[in-house]
This record gives sequence, C-alpha cells and structure tokens, in this order.
Amino acid sequence: MGHESIETTKRYEHIAHEIIAVENCNSHLDNIYLK
Repeated sequence: MGHESIETTKRYEHIAHEIIAVENCNSHLDNIYLK
C-alpha cells in the first residue's frame, strides 16, 4: 500500500505541475494580448 500511495502522490504532483504550467502560460499570453 505504501508503494502505491507514493506512486499516486507522484502522479498527482505531475498533474499539478502541468496545470500550473498551463495557467502560467495562459496568464503570460493574456499579458501579451492586453498590451
């Protein structure tokens, strides 16, 4: 169980990083278009 929970945590961390990257990219594009 411990090993599976670690793998799941890593997977969620990866997904979270992907979401953060997309949000940062979108805000960056917004800044470009707003100027």
